[in-house]
Order: sequence, then C-alpha cells, then structure tokens
Amino acid sequence: MSGVIFSLKDGEVWASWPDDPGAVRLGEVAEVAAMMRDFLQQLELGERLNRQHRPSE
Repeated sequence: MSGVIFSLKDGEVWASWPDDPGAVRLGEVAEVAAMMRDFLQQLELGERLNRQHRPSE
C-alpha cells in the first residue's frame, strides 16, 4: 500500500505514511476539510482548462 493515511484524533487530522512511525498534524477537521475541498476544486479547474486549451489533433 502506498499513499497518505489520514486519521482523526481529538478533532485534529493527522497524516502518516505506510512504514513510517511518525505522523504530521494537518489541523482541525473543518480547516483540513476546507483545504481538501479547495485543492480538489483547483485540480478540477486545471483539468477543465487543460482540456479546453489543447490543440486539436
């Protein structure tokens, strides 16, 4: 398994990685959820703009 493992403890979101004993505090649930939504919206916008501006083949 690869990738980030998200966990929740006492209202805080933490990120860790397989085979790594440490974890990184990302912030409070509402704050992290808002950041994740914003990231996904930016990703979607970038993909949409890339599709619109591709030269025709």
